[in-house]
Amino acid sequence: AALARGAPTLVLASTASLAPKVRRGALIGANATILGNIEIGECSRVGAGSVVLKDVPRHTTVAGVPAEVVGEAGCEHPALSMDQQFWDPSV
Repeated sequence: AALARGAPTLVLASTASLAPKVRRGALIGANATILGNIEIGECSRVGAGSVVLKDVPRHTTVAGVPAEVVGEAGCEHPALSMDQQFWDPSV
């Protein structure tokens, strides 16, 4: 079937995925929201309830609305140890 003259056509600008990419060993807290084509770096942590709008670097911890870097991940593989503390409990 031919398109009518002047009819709009759908052109996809990119076939890239718009889904978040969660890398190995990352830990994402409860109710965190990751919006768009965001990469959660290897062995990083996202705090519960955070809204992530930018890529999260490897081995870092982000938290807040919007999420910002608040420190290092604190361990080699946060997802395996389930280490969810953002502070040093000995202080």
